[in-house]
Amino acid sequence: MWCLTPCCKALVSLPAYIAIDGLRDGSLVRLLGAFRSPEIGVYALYPSWRFMEAKTRAWIDLLNEEVQPALGEDKAFLGKNC
Repeated sequence: MWCLTPCCKALVSLPAYIAIDGLRDGSLVRLLGAFRSPEIGVYALYPSWRFMEAKTRAWIDLLNEEVQPALGEDKAFLGKNC
């Protein structure tokens, strides 16, 4: 997403997860709202379920329980503020 930074009047391309707080508090202004960069997925790769360590399982659970809903909230905010 392309944003304008009011402090230094710079045009920057930022991923949504970096820009979202600035867009919410008004310190960034979104430009080129119709332009969309391609969406990419987040993947967790591991050798086998059979020998998975507990910390790997905990990390995957965190991604599913915390990160995915947060990204959905950001997407909803961006969708209504284009």
